[in-house]
Amino acid sequence: MTKSKYVINKITIIGFLLYFFILLIERIIALILSVNNGGYISLLSGSFFGVSTYIITACSVLFGVLLFIKPLIKLVKCLFSREIYCFKEDKNLINSVIVLLCGGMMHTGFTIAPIQFVAYGFLILSMIMQVIDRKEDKENLFINICSLIYITLFSMCIPVCYPTYLGTPINVFFYIAEYLAVTLLLPLFRLLLLGFFKEGHVRFSLIPFFVMIISCGLVIGLKFEEEINYFVLIFAILTTLFYLIFGLRIRQKLIHQEDKNEVR
Repeated sequence: MTKSKYVINKITIIGFLLYFFILLIERIIALILSVNNGGYISLLSGSFFGVSTYIITACSVLFGVLLFIKPLIKLVKCLFSREIYCFKEDKNLINSVIVLLCGGMMHTGFTIAPIQFVAYGFLILSMIMQVIDRKEDKENLFINICSLIYITLFSMCIPVCYPTYLGTPINVFFYIAEYLAVTLLLPLFRLLLLGFFKEGHVRFSLIPFFVMIISCGLVIGLKFEEEINYFVLIFAILTTLFYLIFGLRIRQKLIHQEDKNEVR
């Protein structure tokens, strides 16, 4: 184990720890202050949106912490010792990341968006460290870098659940669309992360790409009359362009590599 790989492993650990605890603290503050803050979207308002986002956030915090306990012990142990943390084999760590992130996708009565972005920045830092850790793999370095960019863009397409003041029945369809988008895209993001930390890259499957386009299209389209979600729209376009320009070619290359390995 070289010194650089040792340092990279420690930085990756720190990235995961800071992501989890920064987002956890922000969500706990949100749960406390969202009880009677936020008007229509507060818990005490009794509105569907206020109650549902509060319950989902509370559940994500609870189950996220429970899932994180075992990885946390290993992370801290490795951080303060010469031991190396094996990210390839720990699904619980990624599961806890996704479960807590589900709560982060809920716009509660009190939300501190800049802190959430800081937390997510540390998760991206851990992902960057994985690319650097595999820099000796010259054959797949470009694929690994493209995978990092694609996962980051894809994750930004997951829409935060916001309230709408559109009339019935459009508001019903909109709420179904945005909750369904989070329900579908988060598990797909999980699969991308698992593949990335295990193999160093993703396979650029067509399924996550098409699910992203359809779900984001519905969320943006149904609320278009009220407002345009420029954030999701921009990242959906960027993700689409990146996938069409790089993803499809890399997908074919990976399939070709697997076919060659099977022949051997």
